[in-house]
Amino acid sequence: MVTGVGSVWTNSAGFVIGANMLVTVTNGGSLLCAGNSTLGTNGGDSVVTIIGGAGVTSRWSVGASPASAKSLTVGAGASANNRLWIDGGGVAGGALVANVGGLFVGAGAGANSNSVITTNGGRFIMNSGALAIGTNDNNNNSVVLTNSVLTNTLDSYLGAGSSNNTLKILAGTTWNMGAKYLYVGPRGGNGNVLTIDGSTVSNIYDVRMGLGDAVVTNTACNSIVITNGGRLFAQSPFGDPSSLGGYFGYSNSVTITGPGSMWSNADASGITLGSLQYAPNIGLSSISILDGGKLDVTFMRIAYTPSNTVLVAGTGSILRARGVGFDGGFSIGGAGGGVSPYDCGNQLIVSNGG
Repeated sequence: MVTGVGSVWTNSAGFVIGANMLVTVTNGGSLLCAGNSTLGTNGGDSVVTIIGGAGVTSRWSVGASPASAKSLTVGAGASANNRLWIDGGGVAGGALVANVGGLFVGAGAGANSNSVITTNGGRFIMNSGALAIGTNDNNNNSVVLTNSVLTNTLDSYLGAGSSNNTLKILAGTTWNMGAKYLYVGPRGGNGNVLTIDGSTVSNIYDVRMGLGDAVVTNTACNSIVITNGGRLFAQSPFGDPSSLGGYFGYSNSVTITGPGSMWSNADASGITLGSLQYAPNIGLSSISILDGGKLDVTFMRIAYTPSNTVLVAGTGSILRARGVGFDGGFSIGGAGGGVSPYDCGNQLIVSNGG
């Protein structure tokens, strides 16, 4: 335990925590590191708790400074049920984990059910690197962030080849993707959920959800939920579409709900719902814009797979496909409006004031 203002535990390298361990930093104490750190190795059930309070900030600096940020892994090498808990004690910024150069939760075979949670004013700051939650068949990992700041310099992944991982970006959090890709449930990922709730995720190159291939086709039931004024901004400079369904993915969904909630693709980019190439017997993906939500893109295309749906329902709900010409506006069918053999059953539904 590190407790009290002026109490400091310093590591000249990283901080590595094995199985069945408890580390607590509280009442203004500090844990200062200068190397890549890991919570949970070759075991599990370890907990690091950073607890703040009135007039003090308890902190874990993973790197020596923002410019020399280091990676943090929670759950590595068959290590499950590890937890990083950042509790501000009811004070904004009362507990802080900072100088992070990439966050990896559930990495290495058997790294299941690991978590990172901010609460009661706790704050997490990632300065560079990637965010990866659940990779290589590591399931049920979760990250919940409020009042936090994330900045990417690499692509990020939620549920790559893994299932039932969750990422919640909650009120007061900003995530700058640094013009990198965001993958949700690629290569066999199932049931992974990204929630953007009252927060902002910006500068995404493209969103790729349910991205399978000819070998890994079981990439399904992943979802993105944007609610309570949450906002997502994608801005591919080359007009590449964000993809919901990817190659051979199916039953993936996006929900944009409530006033102020929006997904916006800037420049010439848009969204393809279904797949990025012709594929029979898969599809069933959806975009739902509800109760004042908004989707604003250059083009919206439902294509290449059957039985996909766009629903615009509720007063103030808007789908705006603002482009014109070959790759503009709204279309059902292949690229440029052509119809594939597998485009049957795709539909746009506008109802109840949408």
